[in-house]
Amino acid sequence: LGFEANVFHYGALAGACEREGNWSKAVTLLELMGWAMVRNDAIACSSLVSACGKCSEWLLALEALGAMETGRAGVDTVLYNAAISACEKGDEWRRALELLRGASGRAVQADTVTCSAAISACENLGKWESAFELLHAMWRSGLEVDAQTCNAAVSACEKGGEWAQAVHAAATMTMRSILTTTVTYNAAISACEKGRTSSHALRLFSSMTAEALEADAVTCNALISACEKCAEWFQALVLLDAMARSALKASTVTCSAAISACEKGDAWAGASRLLADVFGRKVEMNTVSCNAAISACGEGGEWLMAIVCLRAMQAGGVETDTTTLNAVVAGCGKSGSWRSALEFLGTAQRYWIGADVPACAAALGACEPRGRHAQALACLRVLAGERATAGLSRLS
Repeated sequence: LGFEANVFHYGALAGACEREGNWSKAVTLLELMGWAMVRNDAIACSSLVSACGKCSEWLLALEALGAMETGRAGVDTVLYNAAISACEKGDEWRRALELLRGASGRAVQADTVTCSAAISACENLGKWESAFELLHAMWRSGLEVDAQTCNAAVSACEKGGEWAQAVHAAATMTMRSILTTTVTYNAAISACEKGRTSSHALRLFSSMTAEALEADAVTCNALISACEKCAEWFQALVLLDAMARSALKASTVTCSAAISACEKGDAWAGASRLLADVFGRKVEMNTVSCNAAISACGEGGEWLMAIVCLRAMQAGGVETDTTTLNAVVAGCGKSGSWRSALEFLGTAQRYWIGADVPACAAALGACEPRGRHAQALACLRVLAGERATAGLSRLS
């Protein structure tokens, strides 16, 4: 037909490859352009690089950029933006920063998209120092900094375990009149949770509420987890109630964190109430969460409530383990309920579950003041790792 493809035709095909994210066709197209001796066009190559980036094929994106740099056509900001975005999707933060420096060396003007992509690349691996350096460079250069860019910097701090820097970054956004969002606060609160500072997490939540930003499940989960790590059980329960009122569904992880907060705060009533409430709402619970509730009751001397929690656990089909029975035995022993302590210690033996030292010591302590010498001796045998010939349940 005498049809000869030119740069415009290849550019249209390159755009189609980009939209589909089809990097293999994009590479083939780039090779065809070379064989046909068609001038490498910046727009076409940008589309091809972008197609590679969407599939995390950052190495191919860099090869395409290299071909442009050595070719007759020049490189521009759009092409570098596409290459840096490809590196960002491939978690290649060092390559992204190298490209940013390379753009400057070639007198290619970096714009907001360029720097934002580089900051996002740093965010993925928690490279908060580099993210902050780029952010401040953007401000010095007078480039527009939007909420998404700042959020990436806050998230980099969170992933890098730098809660103080995350809080500072969120505060800086407010000072510079950059719109903070729920995403901003979620990242900063999560950073505080990882840093075990519930006071700062709750302060951020107050600021979030003052700005009329709506909390979501991520917000509440991070807050409750922060409270759990600091044994702020009352605040954890308040937040859990707030989730229910806001029609936010609490997950297994959320409820487990709240129960664990009660255990650490010696709040047996809160732990047992929450466990009953969770089973009532059909939230799937795990062994660790139930053990925490039983342990809280046991530590509080509420052996009957510990047994109630155990029964609820069994009724809910949650598997019991060594920790479960040891917690019940310890709770009964500390409350002076030697019969129940020995009964559960016997259960542990029958199922070949090893009773630990605190559980046996608690059962022994319950027997001793009441002159139950035979039972105390049986406890000592269990403690020594010997199986008594007579079951402990019959001794009771």
